[in-house]
Amino acid sequence: MPLLNESPKNMVVCRGIVVWDGITRPEALEARDGKAPGMKWNLKIVLEPNNPDLPVLDQLAQRELFEGEFKGNLPRGGNMPIGNVGNDEFKGMFPGHAVINVSTFRQPQVVGENGNALQPHEYGPLFYNGQRVDVILHCNTYNNVSKGVATRLDAIRILTSENAPRLDIGGGGTFDTTKVWGGQPQQAAPAPQQAAPAWGQQPQQAAPAPQQNASWMPQQ
Repeated sequence: MPLLNESPKNMVVCRGIVVWDGITRPEALEARDGKAPGMKWNLKIVLEPNNPDLPVLDQLAQRELFEGEFKGNLPRGGNMPIGNVGNDEFKGMFPGHAVINVSTFRQPQVVGENGNALQPHEYGPLFYNGQRVDVILHCNTYNNVSKGVATRLDAIRILTSENAPRLDIGGGGTFDTTKVWGGQPQQAAPAPQQAAPAWGQQPQQAAPAPQQNASWMPQQ
């Protein structure tokens, strides 16, 4: 059930393999076009070529291309969200795999495998290259310096029971300074999170962020 009944423009992509962690290390954005500086969180995942969610994601992206600003005509040099892993990428570990980059400009919602919301200091150590995750996402058009259809991140579920091995492919993740200088690892300040109703759990009681609606599915 990749498409969500509650919001048919959103879908769940299952069993992605993390190859870049921009969740624990978000990107600081500069002020532009009169907008205040903000933050961008992103996660790059690879998917096995026979993943049944890929055709559904392609349909979702094509629908956005036709219904969005471009009205079915992708600009020259424009991008669609599903890419192919090159032979030399990620040390050659994922030949034939698909790759997507999901991003959000809001504090991402992260849940454990049982659907319970996790705070940043809880999920931080769980993000690493090789980790298995499910993501809720939607597609939307972007038209600035670069153009195309992007996948936007709505929530992440970390599949800790997979016991996925860490992959030495570089990039993303938090550096473990305790291995160099000792001491206790830094604990991030907790932030309000809500669990995903798609995973059947009740959210933790916390004041909702003003940019999120009651269903915790961000709208573009």
